[in-house]
Amino acid sequence: MTRVNSFVKKQQKLTRETFIRDMDQKALRMLMESEAGRWFIMRLFDKTYVHQTTFTGNYNSFYNEGRRSIGVELMQQIGALGKEGVKLKHTAELEYVEQQEQFEALETANQWNQKAWKPKLTR
Repeated sequence: MTRVNSFVKKQQKLTRETFIRDMDQKALRMLMESEAGRWFIMRLFDKTYVHQTTFTGNYNSFYNEGRRSIGVELMQQIGALGKEGVKLKHTAELEYVEQQEQFEALETANQWNQKAWKPKLTR
């Protein structure tokens, strides 16, 4: 009887883990298939220092490395989607670079406009 209960519990655990993994993949795939979702993922990568060093020389390194580990885990989950995940991540990165270029162009234009426009002082 104990062996049967052990087997049943093991199967329930596997079923639960499989269900959670499948739901995580489904949710991540859905997120990565939308432009807003890809934007969110790329912002999350920025905030978790995935593409940066986390060493600060003090206790903040531990905090930053904890944040980074979340981003790395998310990146691995995207990779677990296979070729589709790689393509979606690549699309997200290209879109993000293009958006950053647009932001830089806007900032440059705004700086130029601020320099070109000088208010007249009245006395």
